[in-house]
Amino acid sequence: MYEWNSWSGTKGDENDDESSSSASSVWCFTDKRKKRWILSASLRSLSTVGEAEHCDVCIVGGGVVGSTLAKLLSQEAPALSVRLLEGRSSVSIPSTSNVPSARSYALSPKSLNMLKPLDLPRGIYNRMQVWESNGPAILTFTSEDVEHSDILGAVVEDEALVSHLWKYLEQQDDSILHHNVIINSIETPQKNDSLVKVVYNQNDKQHSLQCNLLVAADGVNSFVRRTLGMSVASMGYDRRAATCVVELDSAMPPTAFQRFLPSGPLALLPSYDSRYATIVWSTTPHHAKQLQNMSPEELSREINNVLQHGPQRAAPSLLSEEFKQSLPQFLQNINYGSERFMESVHAGLVLNQTFSLPPKVSNVIGRVFSFDLQCMQARRYVQSRVALIGDAAHAIHPLAGQGLNLGLGDVQNLVRQLVESHTSGMDVGNAMHLQRYQSERQKEVSVSMAGIHALHSVFSLERAVPLIHARSLGMNLINNVAPVRSKLAAIATGSS
Repeated sequence: MYEWNSWSGTKGDENDDESSSSASSVWCFTDKRKKRWILSASLRSLSTVGEAEHCDVCIVGGGVVGSTLAKLLSQEAPALSVRLLEGRSSVSIPSTSNVPSARSYALSPKSLNMLKPLDLPRGIYNRMQVWESNGPAILTFTSEDVEHSDILGAVVEDEALVSHLWKYLEQQDDSILHHNVIINSIETPQKNDSLVKVVYNQNDKQHSLQCNLLVAADGVNSFVRRTLGMSVASMGYDRRAATCVVELDSAMPPTAFQRFLPSGPLALLPSYDSRYATIVWSTTPHHAKQLQNMSPEELSREINNVLQHGPQRAAPSLLSEEFKQSLPQFLQNINYGSERFMESVHAGLVLNQTFSLPPKVSNVIGRVFSFDLQCMQARRYVQSRVALIGDAAHAIHPLAGQGLNLGLGDVQNLVRQLVESHTSGMDVGNAMHLQRYQSERQKEVSVSMAGIHALHSVFSLERAVPLIHARSLGMNLINNVAPVRSKLAAIATGSS
C-alpha cells in the first residue's frame, strides 16, 4: 500500500534534502559552485582512456527498478550486453536480527514474482482492512478476493531489496553492475544510426560509453531526464508523509491496516518480524512536523488514538442540531426517521463483516522520517534511444502503494519490448518498440493516477456531509458485492 520517495531527517526537518533522491534512484546533488548537476554512480576503469566502450543497454540508477531491469535482461536476453551505473558503494545484505527499517515498500504478488529467485525477508499480508474516521464504512480484502495468489502482498525493505539484487547481478555477471561513477555529460544521437554517448569521470580520468539504449532509472529527480530536457507535468497535494518503525504490545497479524482521516490515511503495515510494524501517516506538513517532534511516548499515544477506534455507528447528520430544532415537529420526526433508516442500512451491510482492531503501539523505534507527496508524470517516456522508467517517469500519492509496483510494471513492459526487438533482429533502441512501451505504460499509469487522485479527494471530505454519506454507503456496498470487491482487490494488488 505504501512506498517511499524523497527523505528528510528527523525532528524539525521541513524540506527534503537537496542531495537526496528517491529510494530507487542514483544519488544526485547540486554543485553550487559550478552551477551544474552531478550524478554519483560507478563504473570500472577502461583499459584505453578516451576510447568508447560499447554496450547494448546502459541503465542509470541501481535502485530497485534499475536493478530489476538488469536482472530480468540477464535472465531473458542474456545475449545483450548490459551496464548498470550506480552512485552508491556496494552494500551488504542487512541482518534480519536487526530492527526492521521504515524505508520499505508494499509489493504486489505480480511484483514479487518478478523478483524470484531472491530470498527476501518480508512481512506478508493476506488481509487488508480499510475504514474511515467520520463514517460507518469498512472495506476488507482477503487473499480469496484475488486469483492465482494466496497473499495480497508483502512489505520488503529497500536496503534488503537492493542488496539482494546487487548480489544476484554480481553472481550472474560481474561486468553488469558498476559503483561510484560521476557522469559528466550525455549526448543523444542526431541521426538514427548514431548511439547514445555517456561521458564520465573515475579516479580523475575521463571515460566514455556508447549504448544502443539509455534507460533512466534514477528517481524522481532524474539527472538523465533533466539533462535531456524531458519535461514533466506535476502537482502537489500539500501533504507530507511521516513514517517510522513501531514496537507492538502483541504480535502483528498478516494484515495491512489503513484508516482514512480527512487529512490523509494512517497505515500500519507488517514487517518480517511480527514484534514490529511500519507506520505511514499522510497528513498536513504542519502535522507531520509535529509528529516528528513528538517523543516516542507521545507519538505512540497519538497513533493509538487513531487506530484503536473502529468505524462510527453512523455518518454525520445531514442537518445541524440548531437547524433541526428550528424545524416543525413533523419535519423533525421525518428527519429522525430517515437518520435511523440510514443507520439500519449501514448496520445491515456490516452485519456479516468482521472488524479487527490492530495491535497497540507500545514504542516508536528509531528516527521518524518524512517526505512530500506529489503527483508527477513525464510528458514523454521516450525519445531517441532513451527510455524513462520508475520514478524517473512518474510519481504518485502512496495511499494505494502503487508507486514501486508501477515502476516494476515499466520494467516488465520494457523487457518484453527489448526481447521482442532483439529476437526479431532489430536494434534494441529502435523507435517502434520504444513508442509501444510509452503508449502502453503512459495509459496504465494515467489511469492509476486518476484513480488514486479520486480516492484522495473522496477521503479528504470533511464538511460535504451528503458526499460522506454516499462514500460510506458505497464502501459498504462494495464490501458486500463479491465481484466488485474482487475487481478492486485485483487492481490494488496489480493482478488486473
